[in-house]
Order: sequence, then structure tokens, then C-alpha cells
Amino acid sequence: MATLENDLTKPAQPACTAHGQSTGARAYDGRPVPQWDEPGDDTIQRAWTAAAAAVLPTPRDEE
Repeated sequence: MATLENDLTKPAQPACTAHGQSTGARAYDGRPVPQWDEPGDDTIQRAWTAAAAAVLPTPRDEE
């Protein structure tokens, strides 16, 4: 499972970056959105990795 999660960070990180770039790093209400590499907990990384997992095929799907 750790390998799959690590594989999913490859598309998750640039997706997070693109989101920030396309919104001026602001949420819908104007507050700043956390960036991938901000210090603190790993909530953003986990959220974007989960998003990548939801939309990308898994190795089982490709069999």
C-alpha cells in the first residue's frame, strides 16, 4: 500500500500546484489555501493523494 500511495503522490503534487496557480492560491472565500510543501501536518498531501486515487486507474483496474 505504501508503494501505491507513493506512486500517487507523483500526480497529486502537480495537481495541488496547478490548483493553487489557477486560483491564485485562494479558496472560494478568498482565504489562502495550503500548499503541498507547507510545514505542519500532511493533510494537504493526503487529500490530494486521495483525489488522485479516486480518478486514476489502479493496477487492479488495468488487469
